[in-house]
Amino acid sequence: MTWLLFALIGVVGIAGANIIERVLLKDEKSDAFAYSFVFQILCSILIGIVAAINGFSMPPLQGIWINILIMSFFYAAGTYFLFKAFQKSPASEVVIVFSTRAIWTILTASIFLGETLNPEKIMGALLIFAGVFLVSLNGAVKKGAGAGIVYALAAAFFWGTAFTNDGYVLRYADMLSYSVIAFFFPAVALLAMRPKLLFELKPIFNFSFLRKMTVLCVFYSIATVADYHAITIGADVSQLGPILQSAIVLTVILAAIFLGERDNLIKKILAALIATVGVVMVS
Repeated sequence: MTWLLFALIGVVGIAGANIIERVLLKDEKSDAFAYSFVFQILCSILIGIVAAINGFSMPPLQGIWINILIMSFFYAAGTYFLFKAFQKSPASEVVIVFSTRAIWTILTASIFLGETLNPEKIMGALLIFAGVFLVSLNGAVKKGAGAGIVYALAAAFFWGTAFTNDGYVLRYADMLSYSVIAFFFPAVALLAMRPKLLFELKPIFNFSFLRKMTVLCVFYSIATVADYHAITIGADVSQLGPILQSAIVLTVILAAIFLGERDNLIKKILAALIATVGVVMVS
């Protein structure tokens, strides 16, 4: 399969996870920090099972330890801020603002990885953003800043930069094995930031929570493995980043269907078509 097909699998996985994440975190009393920790641990276990079957190989930490450290704390912070964003704002608004992570991915990939920013990639990215903007005309942009929007912007910076860092690490590490530590190490980072976290988990463990969190982790794990595999078989990070942003349009449509966020459907369909053209151009 080509890397574009794996990228599209990642898009579907991300969109499905976004919907579940909003359902899981819509309660203002939910602890986004504890949820982030459980999320990272469960994803590392799910991917770890697959990695163990295929032969787990620990990345050469001595050569890339700075990158591993960046990955750990950036994904820890990014996950926490994203969970807070979904807690404070509707899914259709959060994913629109979170799409700005592609800007950070493209910029950092061109600076640190030396990836080329040709006119076609730039135009494709602009078309994707045009689709996102069209969706957002009556959403986050019109409503202005708010707590959820600020959290989503912070998450975009950390995730977008961390994704470029992944592109560098995957030059030296096995994809599946790195996927495991890319979830487990951020959990360790979260625990380092709040050592008493382990004693705060018991109240949130119930069947309803674990069922939703497990489904969320399955979607994210599939998306992560697909995205990393796309990189290892030829995708540029600066290509893959904007393509993954097409999950925004899919999320908005799914949110309209499953979460009742139904407004401006024709505008959303038009935005999806524009974003699709953009995806083809950057690929």
